[in-house]
Amino acid sequence: MKLSIIGSRGFLVEYGGYETFVKRLVLELKNKYEIMVYGIVNHRNSNFDKLYPEIKRVWLPTIQLRFLEKVVCSFLSVIHCCLSKSDIVLSISVSPGLLLFVPRLSGKKVIVNPDGLEWQRPKWSSFIKFWLRLSEWLAAASSDIIIADFRGNCKVHKDKI
Repeated sequence: MKLSIIGSRGFLVEYGGYETFVKRLVLELKNKYEIMVYGIVNHRNSNFDKLYPEIKRVWLPTIQLRFLEKVVCSFLSVIHCCLSKSDIVLSISVSPGLLLFVPRLSGKKVIVNPDGLEWQRPKWSSFIKFWLRLSEWLAAASSDIIIADFRGNCKVHKDKI
């Protein structure tokens, strides 16, 4: 089975909690799946690319703005993984939510693990909160399975959790 992981800044990227999650998840699954992790080229440390050569990495360009960084990379990741031979697409955020129907149309299983209720965080403007909420809803609607680590995520699309 081939697994593509999208929605993070990459594998072995030293940034935050979700990148730590990606590292631990990939190291746990690397003996069970062929794994391809998509990431943002600006966060790449080429010294780390030599570690775990069995893990494929796809580094993509993006716009260097706080909100758009992951959205643009997620868009490119979805397009690339649809053209790949992946069987499963795991989105670890809702950033790719608007496009997650595309991998489903191409016959891939889609799993979403959202990052809490991102749209409720006070740091975002009203427009970005709307965008994140829409992305969250579409990610849930497009997925085969939702992995929720927070009860608040369980209110939408309960049948997939």
